[in-house]
This record gives sequence, structure tokens and C-alpha cells, in this order.
Amino acid sequence: MSKVLFNLGIVCLFALALVSCSRDAGDAQTVVAESAGEAQPAIAQAEAAVIAAADTYIEAWFRHFPEMATLYRIEGKSHDRLADNTRAGRVAWQAQEDELLAGLSAVDPALLEGTAAWLPYGVLLESLEASRDSRVCQDHSWNIDQVWGWQIFFGELAKAQPVSTEEERAWALARWRQIPVFIDNEIRNLRDGLASGFSAPQRNVSLVVEQLDSLLDMAPHESPFFGPARTADLEEFSAELEALIAGEIYPAMQRYRDFLVDEYHDQARTEIAVAALPDGDKCYTAKLRAFTTLPYGPEEMFAAGNEAVELREGQIAVVGERVFETSDLAEIRALMKSDEPNPFASRDEVLEYTTAAVNRAREAAPRWFGRLPKADVIITPVPEYQEQSSSARYVPASDDGELPGTYYINLFQPESQSRGSIESVAFHETYPGHHLQVALAQERSEAHPITRYIFNSGFSEGWARYSETLANEMGLYSSDRNTLAMLSGLPTGMVVDPGIHAMGWTREEAIEYTLSKQVDMTPEEAGSYVDRIVVWPGQMVTYGAGELEFIRLRRQAEAALGDDFDIREFHDQALGNGSITLIMLREHIAEWLASADQADAD
Repeated sequence: MSKVLFNLGIVCLFALALVSCSRDAGDAQTVVAESAGEAQPAIAQAEAAVIAAADTYIEAWFRHFPEMATLYRIEGKSHDRLADNTRAGRVAWQAQEDELLAGLSAVDPALLEGTAAWLPYGVLLESLEASRDSRVCQDHSWNIDQVWGWQIFFGELAKAQPVSTEEERAWALARWRQIPVFIDNEIRNLRDGLASGFSAPQRNVSLVVEQLDSLLDMAPHESPFFGPARTADLEEFSAELEALIAGEIYPAMQRYRDFLVDEYHDQARTEIAVAALPDGDKCYTAKLRAFTTLPYGPEEMFAAGNEAVELREGQIAVVGERVFETSDLAEIRALMKSDEPNPFASRDEVLEYTTAAVNRAREAAPRWFGRLPKADVIITPVPEYQEQSSSARYVPASDDGELPGTYYINLFQPESQSRGSIESVAFHETYPGHHLQVALAQERSEAHPITRYIFNSGFSEGWARYSETLANEMGLYSSDRNTLAMLSGLPTGMVVDPGIHAMGWTREEAIEYTLSKQVDMTPEEAGSYVDRIVVWPGQMVTYGAGELEFIRLRRQAEAALGDDFDIREFHDQALGNGSITLIMLREHIAEWLASADQADAD
């Protein structure tokens, strides 16, 4: 999933009266209270204020990040612009966030319990506070990203760009003409970052240069940037877009590439930890909170990660006894590395195997979920130029249903990929994982848009990792060996991520630890895994931390409900509110169980 994730006078929305927008948060609170007394009960007033704020935020979010409106195919939105990545654009957006947060802070959350505003309030408050606290990281100042940088993101945008009418094709050309400006702004941001002591790690710079070289070696009509022309399939439009790519976009990409090589690389940091940046420790703490939505610091996460790894190793020993007749972890790992019984012979074979796994999961889902998504999911290979630096990923379906959800599978070196890992990742990304969860959230037409489109990694990745083990309960793995491969995907991110960014681990130490725990990883894959952690500090912990939260809540429900526990009902309750914060999920499950207990008492 992407890292990219509005109207002046936002505070006035909370007043619900024609008052001066120069009021501070304290004034806004006074106005809310006064208005509540004069117009309607306090609960209704608070609810109206939050809904107004959420309306404003989501409208502004799509306006500030118009690319997201395109990816979701939101009607009535602008599809002819790119996000303003200048300093002025960034400052303006932050000012709007701050005004909105000030107004939201004036609302008493106790008034929102049991109202339609509870979900938007929790999601919005978390988004705004996390964004504010993460500013210390100055992400724009060192935004060189081999996983989801602009050089990859724009290729994805190209597939979603609407081009069915003459007006839409004009939008596409207008937007594509802005790409060189966007790229030049990125160069400017990086230069400013160097002057302020911010830089990306040298290795990540080199990885992006390799991607750019691959892209620039492509003929313009072969480039992922040519996607709108492939969709439209019109000669005149294709010619115009090809000329634009060749004459304006490629030269800008070349400027960016040369800047990285000639000016930036040698000034980039050799340290991989975000702690090496100004206020890096504060940055990492903020990133952990932003990604997980849990109040855990680096040391607490590191300790929890080691415990989670130890617990999973115990499970590996049990299944290893069945598969290899030994519970010794070292022996199990050695046998798994040396004894792949049926390696893949080709990329096509990997695709066929993956498709069969996804079809099994789709067919089994109704026995485990009361509600299922309408949107379909397709399986598409990761473009070859991304293979050595990008992992598998899921891109949501468009809001209008025209574009299905997409599981991008990495087919690099098929002979080295294990069948167990292929299955577990497929279940993670499609059914019962990302696609099922995200599509259900999007299809909640009755819900406020902010709970349909604003996602957090703790919930989404936690659910997807929970889905890998759930798939075993569903009988989806082809063999015990494949189940063992899934279990061997230990929650090492909870250890390696803080190990790098808070404990001073080197890249070599992180790779060594990862290879000692992750049986199915090659040294190259372990290196890519660590490089992703380096460029996205805090994100990799969300898989294990979120999974543990879903498991804990399920065990809580099983204990509370006993024989009345219904796995379909639990899953519907867990997913029914969209991608909420994990703290909100705790609260919801507690309320659900309390209501069930009360119903039994009655």
C-alpha cells in the first residue's frame, strides 16, 4: 500500500455559526458550547461538528492529493492535476490540518458515544495527530523511495487515469505535462534537505538510480507512463502522449537521475537509521504511532517482537515434528532450505499456482465471513524493472467498480520461490487478506467516506497477517509443508525495524538476523526486506503488532461467548467499521461483547 495518504476557514465548521475564522481553539470551543445551548442538544451539536469536519477533510484530502481521487475513480473530482509538492503547497496543507485539529479538539468525545460521528471522529483525530507529530521527520526532504516513489507511483496512476472521452484525454495530457514540474520540485526539496541535514541512505539512492536507468532504457511507448494511451488506444492521443514522454518527461527523469548520481549520492548519509537525522529519535517514535495506531515506544515494540518471534518458533516446532519428524528449529530450517520438493520451473507456473490458491480462498470465504466484497481481484506480475527492489503489493479496486483490486506478484527468480510462501502471500494480499478487508471498507456506501478511504497500516497489515494463519484454519494450504512455510514467516519486522532505527543495527546485522529467522528468504530477498525497512521506518512492525491485536481480540471474544462464539460474526464485527485504529477496534469489540452479555442477561 502507498505512503501518500482542505478549504480555508475550517475552524468555522465547528462553530456552526457565522463567526470570525481568526478564533483560536479555545474560542472555537466556546462557540461550540454556546451554539449547542442555543440551537440543539450538546450531543447533536457535537455530532454535527464532527461530521462537518470529516466532510471538509475528505474533500480537501482528495483536492490536495488528486491522484488518490483518480486511483479510487471518484466522480466529480479533478483528474488533471498532481499534488503540490512545493514548500508553499506543503505549508498550506499543514495549516489546514492544524486548523481542523484545533476545531476537533473542541469537541468532547464523551458526547459521541453511540452516534454516527464516533467512527469519523476517531479516524480523523488519529490521522491529524499522526500527521502533525510526523512532521519532525521532514519526509519530503529525503524522499528517495525504491518501494513506492514517484517513479513507481506514476506508473500505477497511468493505469487508472480516465481517458474514455475527449475531455478526459485532455485531463490526462494536462496532468502528464505537470510531471516534469513535479520532478524538478523533488530535486529542489532534496537540495533543501541536504542543506538542513536531511538525506536518504546511499544504498536507497543507488536502488532508485537503477530503477530510473531501467525506465529510461525503455522506448516511450513501452514505458509505464504510456498507460493512458494503452487504455484509450487512439492513434492521435497515443502520438501526443508519446511525444510528451520523450520530449518532456524523460528529460526531467534524466535530470533527476543525474542529480542523484552527480550531486546527491556522495552527500547522502551512510547510516541507515532514521535516528541519524535531526530529531531522528522523535521521528521514529512518531512513525511507530502513525503506522501502528498503538501507544508503543521502540523499546516496548522490540521486546514484544522478540516474544512474538519466540512464540511463533514454538508453533514451527510442532508442525516441523509432523513434516520432518524433528522439533529442533535448526534442523527444521536446514531441511526447509535444502528440501524443496517441487520447485517452480517458470514464471507461468508461479502464476498458475497463485491463481489456484486465490480461487480456493474465494470459494471458502462464505463459511468464514457473513459479508463479502462485490469487487473482484486480479493477479498481475510486478513490472520487471521493479522486481529486484519491490515486494508483492495490493492496489484497491476503483470506487466505480471499473477497475478490480490488483494483486501484484513478484515473479523474480521463480526457481528460488517456495510454494508455501507463494500461498501465504496470496492469502495475505487477496482472500481473506487485503482485498477482502479493503474492498469491504470501500463498499460501505452508508459509511462516511473518511472511514472508506483513509487506511492505517496497523489495521490493514495486521488483518492481512492474521489472514495468513486464518487460511490454515480454513484448510487453504496445500500441505503441512506449506503451512510450515507460512509459520516460518516470523514477525521479524517487530524486531528488525526498531533494531535498525532505535537499537543501532547495521544493514549487515539486520540481514543476518532476518536470514536466521526467515527460512524462505534468499540473501537477496532479505536485503530487499531490510532496504524497505530503512526507507519506511516504523511500517514493518505493523504486520506482527496488528496480527497480535486481532488474535488477542478473537481470544477475548471466544472466552466471553463460549459456545455462542461464531467466527463469521466475529470477522464481520472486526471488519464492519472499515480501517479504524486498533484502539478503536478494541473499544468496538468490547462494546459488542458487552451488548451480547446484556442480551443473554435479558
